[in-house]
Amino acid sequence: MMNIIITAILSPLFVTAIIFIIRKYCINRPKLSLKISVELPAQRIIENHKHVLTWRYECILKNNSEYTARNISMIEISYERLPLIFDHIRNNDNLFNEQTHLEKNEEITFEISTSHTTEPDELFKYTIENETKIYIPGLKIPNPLKHFRPNGLDGFYLLFKYYNSQGVPFYTLFMKTKTTSKNMYLRKAPKF
Repeated sequence: MMNIIITAILSPLFVTAIIFIIRKYCINRPKLSLKISVELPAQRIIENHKHVLTWRYECILKNNSEYTARNISMIEISYERLPLIFDHIRNNDNLFNEQTHLEKNEEITFEISTSHTTEPDELFKYTIENETKIYIPGLKIPNPLKHFRPNGLDGFYLLFKYYNSQGVPFYTLFMKTKTTSKNMYLRKAPKF
């Protein structure tokens, strides 16, 4: 008789606890997805005949769930042991802060980029007359954006960390390779 009473009292409590845990850690899960543009290269000349070569991507981070994603942060993860390439992520310039959050179907647009500054002698043809460099029209390297393009742009990983309204962390790992890009939704931070 005592077992029946204990079971009758504990069973609903146990079921309620299970439902609470499932809602907190599984059901009430925001899902952030990243979409990026094709690579957008640019080239500009600065003082002393130097060139700044830039490769950038326009990004859209969207919340594809009905739950708010709070305190969004982003880090770059090394791809195939290559060095990190995105300037503002590597320099710890925060694109997002503790107040950054995305409601249902809301999105944020931002840009990620990397750049390379060349010395004039790397790109321009020149001759030396009377100990003075005279630059000749034309480039030594016909396509400097292709020549100096970082290998890391062939593949990279971006990890987004965010929280639901109960303060439970979730992750989206964005993986880009030469041919594909995809989002993986994770409950725990990946180990690389």
